[in-house]
Amino acid sequence: KTIEYNTFLSSLLKEKYSIAICGSHGKTSSVGMLTYLLKSFNPSYLRGDGMGKWTDSKYFIFEACEYQNHFLEYEPNEIIILNIDYDHNDYFKSKNAYKNSFKNFVKKAKNRVYLYDKIKGIKGKNIFKFGSNSFSFSNIITIEKETIFSIDFKDFTIDNIIVKLHHPKLINNILGLMLCSLYLGVSKDE
Repeated sequence: KTIEYNTFLSSLLKEKYSIAICGSHGKTSSVGMLTYLLKSFNPSYLRGDGMGKWTDSKYFIFEACEYQNHFLEYEPNEIIILNIDYDHNDYFKSKNAYKNSFKNFVKKAKNRVYLYDKIKGIKGKNIFKFGSNSFSFSNIITIEKETIFSIDFKDFTIDNIIVKLHHPKLINNILGLMLCSLYLGVSKDE
C-alpha cells in the first residue's frame, strides 16, 4: 500500500506530543536545533531532508511543509512559525492565499503557537510572539561567529546566552525555539 507522506506523518502525530516547525525558510535546521534544545527529553524528530529518529520519548519534532496545504492534515500540539515569505507560487496563486494557509494551520494547534512577531494578521488562541518586539533579545554582542545575548519574556529572563550563530534570522529562529523549550519544561540553566 502506498501512503502519501503527509497522511503517514499525520498518523505518527497521534502517537506523540507533536511540535510542528513551519515557515518559508529555516525549517530543517530549526528541527535540528530544537532537537538539541530538548535533548534531555530525547525527542523523536523528522526533518524535511529525510533525517530522523524515533525514540521512546513522548515528544516528536517535525518539519511541517505548507506546500499544497499538506500541513493542514496535521493537528500538532505546538506550532512554531519562523517566517512567511510568499513561496510555492505554482500552487498558491497569490500572497494572500499563501498566508491564509498558515492562518488555517494555526487553528490546528492543540496547545500553543509561537509566532515571529514581524508576521502580521495571524490571530488565534495561545499565540506567543517572539522577536524584537516581544520575547526578545538584548545586549547583543557578536564576536567572530559567536553571538552573546539576553532574553526577556514574562517569567523568563536569561542573561549571557552564547550561540555559535550570528545571522539575525537564525537568532530569531532560536528565540522561537527557546520559547517553546521553556514552555515544555526545559530549565533556564539547560
